[in-house]
Amino acid sequence: LPSVAAQVVKDVNDYLTEKNKPKLSDEVVKNLTEQIESLEDPNQRIRDLLQKRIVDFCKQIISSTNKSVPQLPPGLTICKNDLGAIAGQFLKLVDYNKEVFGEFYNEIIANHCLFKVEA
Repeated sequence: LPSVAAQVVKDVNDYLTEKNKPKLSDEVVKNLTEQIESLEDPNQRIRDLLQKRIVDFCKQIISSTNKSVPQLPPGLTICKNDLGAIAGQFLKLVDYNKEVFGEFYNEIIANHCLFKVEA
């Protein structure tokens, strides 16, 4: 992620220069770089929040009784195409497992997914 942070800083500074504004201060660059690089940490709060939202979204999809797609969680609209593709394949796998393993699979879903989606 250090190269991502460097690219973000460069893009922001280029934009600020284009708009005749002062470039980012060294302190802002340092803070921004640290925040971006901290995303690698598996215990990072934003990472945990996004992971929770993705899991809850997938739980909504597999526990839904109608064919309409649930609303995307906040903050994930930027990756809606990727999330939609992953969720679609996940749903196909769940449906296949329901067909093959029937009652065992329904019990697993009922115990681990239904009524436990946090809004």
